Amino acid sequence: MVEHPDLVTLERAPTREAGTVVLEILRDEGIPAFARVTFPQDDYLLDQWWQVLHAVEIQVPRDRLDEARTVLAAAREAGRELPE
Repeated sequence: MVEHPDLVTLERAPTREAGTVVLEILRDEGIPAFARVTFPQDDYLLDQWWQVLHAVEIQVPRDRLDEARTVLAAAREAGRELPE
């Protein structure tokens, strides 16, 4: 898998829905944010759980990482339910 050198993982969301919420919060604040989805590697798991994501990594540009952390901390402080 090719990774973009200027993107870093901010955090991992446990579900696609949780990842979408995090992406929306960051993007609403003008921070480019991307979801990198990983799937289980075991063929059996893929057959049985083809719609279930193993993890959603929320990635942001390296130079916006601190700002993104601040935005999510403020959202959590304000009572938004986000993955920890």
